[in-house]
Amino acid sequence: MFMKERDSEKIIWHQMRISSITPFSIFPLPKFMLWLILFVLTIYVFTTQKYLSSSSCNDIFITSSNIILPIHSKTNSTISSNASIIDQQTRILQEKEVEQTNLEHVVFGIAASSKLWNKRKEYIKLWWKPEKKMRGVVWLDNSVKTEKNESKSLPELRISANTSHFTYNNKQGHRSAIRIS
Repeated sequence: MFMKERDSEKIIWHQMRISSITPFSIFPLPKFMLWLILFVLTIYVFTTQKYLSSSSCNDIFITSSNIILPIHSKTNSTISSNASIIDQQTRILQEKEVEQTNLEHVVFGIAASSKLWNKRKEYIKLWWKPEKKMRGVVWLDNSVKTEKNESKSLPELRISANTSHFTYNNKQGHRSAIRIS
């Protein structure tokens, strides 16, 4: 009888132990995922709070027809100081409009082979416009003959240095292609 009572106690203790185990402790992965999500969420809340609580720029500007107008100002500035800021910014915009990028701001570098120069120079003559202040240089591997009247319709011709000390392994290409890069 004593034995049966002891067996029943074991069964009771075993049932209590099983019922005290939570479903999360049986599967550790969901518990880990829950903590990971909470950790990431906490970091997200703190970083967004930092950005939201920091002060932004003092003035917000709207650009309208090349005049910059302040919408509101957090500082106690006077109308005259705002007017001087607007005048300065208007002058800066006008200076930028004057300096638009055009062909005189670009320098062309053209690599050409002396063997194909007679064909290449005809293509260059089509688009090269020295009267529009175009700047550029044609790099050749060897010297070529040019006529006097062609020198005005072509960019400056220069001979590139010896490229034999560079390693070149392209079987289909030509060593003169090094000048392009």
